Amino acid sequence: MSDQSPLDLSNFQLVPDWLKENPKKQNFPKEERFRNKNDKKEVKRKKWSKGKNKNFNRNRNHQERTERIVPPEGIKAEILPCASSLKQIADQIKKTARSYSVFEIAKLILSQRERYEISFKCESEKENDLFFGTSNNSLWLSKNEALNSLLDENTLLNYYNKESVEIEAPKGNYHSIGICGISGTLIGPPNHHSYQKEIINLHKNKFPNIELETFKNKIKIESSEELVEKWKKAQSVQDQYSIKNKTDDEEIVLKGREEAENHFLNNYAEELVETGIKFTVPGNIEGKMLSSGLLALVKNTSIHAKKHPASLVNPICTILGNEGLKFFKRGKKIFACISRPKPLSDDDTLSEPIKAIVTFIRDRKRVTSKELLDELAPSSENTDSKTDQDSSKSDSEIEELNENQLKVLQDLNWLLREGAVIAFGDGKIELATPKNPGAKETADKAKEKID
Repeated sequence: MSDQSPLDLSNFQLVPDWLKENPKKQNFPKEERFRNKNDKKEVKRKKWSKGKNKNFNRNRNHQERTERIVPPEGIKAEILPCASSLKQIADQIKKTARSYSVFEIAKLILSQRERYEISFKCESEKENDLFFGTSNNSLWLSKNEALNSLLDENTLLNYYNKESVEIEAPKGNYHSIGICGISGTLIGPPNHHSYQKEIINLHKNKFPNIELETFKNKIKIESSEELVEKWKKAQSVQDQYSIKNKTDDEEIVLKGREEAENHFLNNYAEELVETGIKFTVPGNIEGKMLSSGLLALVKNTSIHAKKHPASLVNPICTILGNEGLKFFKRGKKIFACISRPKPLSDDDTLSEPIKAIVTFIRDRKRVTSKELLDELAPSSENTDSKTDQDSSKSDSEIEELNENQLKVLQDLNWLLREGAVIAFGDGKIELATPKNPGAKETADKAKEKID
């Protein structure tokens, strides 16, 4: 028997198109529509290894960062040119008769640390004192720093004779040994009585700029019988020191470096430290020979001097003046020379060769010695290929000179030393010109004419 129930035609959507529902839209039951949000599909995420390829120095706590060292107050540092360096420059100026800009000389001095010195001065005599180590040319803010800087091997050997003596090796059961993670030095077994003492000594002698706790964290403990035996062998040899040039008949033997240092501090160190308010050190001094505050002051002073080289102009002029050099001003620049410019007047009587040199320079304004030789004393080779040669060729590049060319250079040298002609450091040659009258002088002359 067939089913007589009526057909459900609601799903066929027998209505106009504009009333039909979107086929993509699905009607879900309320139970499925509002399902639990916690029932999410698990997503596998990549597990990144913590700390891999990361720079921990950038992420460390700001409190653990090393504090910036501030220069000490009441102490002034000044960069001064070294007299020996300026003497070489003065000799070069006298030899070549050329004029060099003092500003360029200052930049040349600052280009290398060996060419200048650093002067430290306390602004107040009562508040600050500087301590200078005479044996190593070091400078410090405290006496203890100065005394400790003298405890190097070379200084001790000036006062003591060193001898290595075999002694009994340490006894005990040692299964592990401490090793410096920076230098690889064997410190000793952690259960040995001198372990902590050796850590302090190693930190003091080799790594004073690192905090003690940070240095201790870099020590590695390794269980190695081979390293323990190597440490015992090293401990079985002791350095003993005896005094040089002793006045007493009794011989004093100092067992170990520590006893020698204590004896040196009590008997000799005071003589090697000077106290004062002003000291000068070389510009190429090592940073470890200065207190940290003075080193920061040197860096700031050096940066300022390189930005403002004009600060060295006055001391440079003083030293070069003592060497017999003269100075003149061209525009805003000061030049050092062997003779001040003396312009030629119409009344001066000149020989024909010298007059030819002056006329050629006056017509060209600025020339080089090569151009001068090509014009006044051309060689046979230069006559044929004059236009193909480089006019900027220096004197050192001219290999052979004939008799006429040597005569021209001799006349030019006479003009340079008389001040009638100026040869600059770039090789250009000019005539000395009279000074332009200033505004005040021009006004005074005009007033005299009116009167």
